[in-house]
Parts: sequence; C-alpha cells; structure tokens
Amino acid sequence: VSTAQATGLILSVAIPNLQAALMLAPTLMIFIVILAGFYVPLDNLNPAIEWASWASFARYGYSALIINEFGGRDIECGSDAVDEEGEGCPLSGNDVVASIGLRGAFTNLWLNVV
Repeated sequence: VSTAQATGLILSVAIPNLQAALMLAPTLMIFIVILAGFYVPLDNLNPAIEWASWASFARYGYSALIINEFGGRDIECGSDAVDEEGEGCPLSGNDVVASIGLRGAFTNLWLNVV
C-alpha cells in the first residue's frame, strides 16, 4: 500500500497538470498490474516487455502472496477433481507457484517481502 501511495505522490509531482495526470496515471497503473503477473502469467509475457516486470512493484508483493499461500502445501480437492495431466488430487502448491511463472530468486518469500 505504501508503495502505491508513493507512486501516486511521484506522479503528482512529475505531472503538475491535472488532466494529463488523470490520463497517464491509470494507464501506468494498468501496466504495473499486468506486468506483476495478476492477469498474464509471467511466462506468457512477450519477451520484449518481460524485462519491465522487474520494475513493477506489484510483482514483488504478488509473488510473496502466492508463495505464502501455496508454497510447500498440498491442495486438497473433491474426489471427482482432475488436473491437466489427468491425475487426481492433491495438487502440489509448488506446481501452482510454477504455473504463475515464478522461478529462480522470486521463489524466495523473503526476497519479495524485503
């Protein structure tokens, strides 16, 4: 939350014209959210813009949330549930983390928190 507020303050200082700020700020925030992996998994980002996801502050918070919720856990589901490979449950939480595109240093919860 503090990072989002700081981004708003930086934009308000950098763009003194209210009308221009109201056009640019939402556009910038949409790109930040998309590059975080909320809507498009990080593995599916176009390689030309994948580098920009490292600058998205939302990526670090979202990565920490996913790792905290799913990392190292088994997800139980109903007896009739089947995953993509045709196997039953439980589904590994680490598979969920990998499906979002988190790999390498981003799989460390504390790196994303700090």
